[in-house]
Amino acid sequence: MSPRSQTTDLLYKFFDGLMLGADHCQWIVVRRRNFRTQTGWKTVSFVASNKLTLLRVLGKKQIKPDEATQQLINLKKNAWFNLEALKLAEQPIFFVEGEKDVNTLRRHNLFAVTSGSTSSWRNDFAHLFAGHDIKIVPDNDAAGRKFAAQVMAVLKPVAATVGIISLPDMPEKGDVSDYLTTHCVEEFLALESGHVG
Repeated sequence: MSPRSQTTDLLYKFFDGLMLGADHCQWIVVRRRNFRTQTGWKTVSFVASNKLTLLRVLGKKQIKPDEATQQLINLKKNAWFNLEALKLAEQPIFFVEGEKDVNTLRRHNLFAVTSGSTSSWRNDFAHLFAGHDIKIVPDNDAAGRKFAAQVMAVLKPVAATVGIISLPDMPEKGDVSDYLTTHCVEEFLALESGHVG
């Protein structure tokens, strides 16, 4: 992930030497770049993808957000999961609908990200995908297909390529995790992306 940008909000000390921060799309841990001058920050890890996950992490560390921080968490309740894949990927990136599907594809050594749900996408996220080959893998339902079409339209001007993978033989609301319980990863990778551009 990239170093802290000017838009990162520093929330509070998380554990020794580190701070919890949040930028426009995720919660992160940041460390001071220069302890002597106490200036500058560097991102060291991703913390959480959504409000419930973040609060669970904080609960384990017995950290209770103050009122101002809670308001920020509410504003950022739909954040990204595995966004660091965009900095590391040298192969297509699979855009899926939830954390479960990201983890499924990671177990198969594939790069995947999610914004959390079909309602969490914002068009100003598009710059994160500039120059990447993106394969959108929606859930098998009307909301998923609508979401995929919306995201593809926004990414097409900035991504190197973008397409939608439709999963065959899936029940209503079936997702890529369901698909890979009955198919091998080679079958998944062989699926053609529609509307590639």
